[in-house]
Amino acid sequence: MARSTHKWAFKHGMRAGAYSWKSSSKAIERLKSASSEIRAVARGDPVTAAEGVIALAQRIWPASEHMDTSSDALGNAVSRTLEELLPVLIEAPADEKTRANWLDQLRAAIMDDGVDYLAPIADCFGKISAYPSLMNLHADRDLDIVEAAWSDHARFIHVPTATLTLSCLLEAGRSDELLALLDREKTRLWFDEKFGAEALLRQGRGDEALSRAEAMLLDQRRQWGHVEIAWFCERILVSQGREEEAYQRFGLLSVSGTPISPCGATW
Repeated sequence: MARSTHKWAFKHGMRAGAYSWKSSSKAIERLKSASSEIRAVARGDPVTAAEGVIALAQRIWPASEHMDTSSDALGNAVSRTLEELLPVLIEAPADEKTRANWLDQLRAAIMDDGVDYLAPIADCFGKISAYPSLMNLHADRDLDIVEAAWSDHARFIHVPTATLTLSCLLEAGRSDELLALLDREKTRLWFDEKFGAEALLRQGRGDEALSRAEAMLLDQRRQWGHVEIAWFCERILVSQGREEEAYQRFGLLSVSGTPISPCGATW
C-alpha cells in the first residue's frame, strides 16, 4: 500500500517546541482542530486518516514538552483527542505491511514520550496491531525486559513499552502469560491490572475478574482509577443479571463517569 502524500494542516501547529510554558489553551485548541481534520478525512479515506493519527501522536510530546502541565488540562485534552481518534486507527483497512510500519512508528513515539501522553495508544496497541502475527511480535519484543524489571523488587524500573506489551498479550489470547507477568509486579496498579482482569473476563472467569478488580477498590491507598474499577465491577454483575447487587456495591462509586474504552475492552 503506497504511503499517502496528504498535506495535513495540523502539522505546522504541532511542530517540535511549538508551545511555551503557558500555551496550554492554544495547544488544546489545535488538538481539537487536528481531531476534526483527521475525522473529516476518515469519511473518505480511512487509511490516510489513520496515518494522520500517527503523525499527530508523533508530534504531541515534541510540541508540548516545555509546557506547564500542572493543571492536567493538556493531559486530559490529549486523552480525549486520542480516544476520539483511536477507532480511526484501529478500523482502517490497512494491509499487514502497512500496519507493521505504523506500529513501529507508534512504538518509537511511546518510547520518546516524556509524560505518558500516549497512554491511550499503548492501552490499545494490541487492537491497533490487528493481525495476530503483529500482536505476537510486539508482545514478545520487550517481554523479557518487562519480566526482568518487574521481578526486581529492590528498585523501581520503568519500562515505557510495558503497557503495549500487556495489550498485545491480551489481544493475542496469551492470558496465562499475561497473568503470570502481572504476578511479578511488587505493587499492583489498575494501569496494569486492568489487562489481567479483562483477560479473566474473556476466559469466562467473571467472578475471578470481579474479585481481582474489587480488591483494588478495597485497598486503603485509594487507587487511581477507582471510578473505572467500580464501573468494571458493576458491568460484570450487570452482565450476570445481578443489577441490584451491582448498584448496591458499585453504583455510587461509578456514578461520576462511564469510562468507555476505544479499544472495545470492558474498562
